[in-house]
Amino acid sequence: MKKIATLLLTLLVSGSVWSLDAFALKCENGDKTHHIKELYFFYKIKRFTGYYSIKENATLTISGIQVPYTSELNKCRYDGEERNRIIFDCKSEYTGGWEKPETGIGIDRESLAMLRSYTTTKYNFEGLSIFGCLKLSKEEYLSKLESFKAEKKELNKRIKEAKKSVKNKNKI
Repeated sequence: MKKIATLLLTLLVSGSVWSLDAFALKCENGDKTHHIKELYFFYKIKRFTGYYSIKENATLTISGIQVPYTSELNKCRYDGEERNRIIFDCKSEYTGGWEKPETGIGIDRESLAMLRSYTTTKYNFEGLSIFGCLKLSKEEYLSKLESFKAEKKELNKRIKEAKKSVKNKNKI
């Protein structure tokens, strides 16, 4: 009986999560000096909630080998609502050494403005970037998500090859 009561209470408390429909946004940063130019946010699209950030000249260093990449995957989870803003906590597998892997996203429902908070690794400087967003159609977001997944698969392959080449060089 306790399990049923707990389940019902959980559903009532988290009812706002179930009321959100799946959506995808293309967001652009107006600040020319910021390292992220575009960001694609997906909510409940093919069982994925998160975003891909588009970066210029980004590289990962794997045991001294530079591996270039263009987009970075961040998986997010719903963290609640605040007035007219949806809040998400996000984590990245890699950050290229500039930021810590934890970020926060807030999306305004009316204006579709996105606030992204981050912390730098070197000085623990906290920053906030603002993105203007447009809602994507179903065809657009499905094709974008598939291209990002293919790019991520290719990046994982290059990382694996870099690690393997370093391992082969270290044989005694």
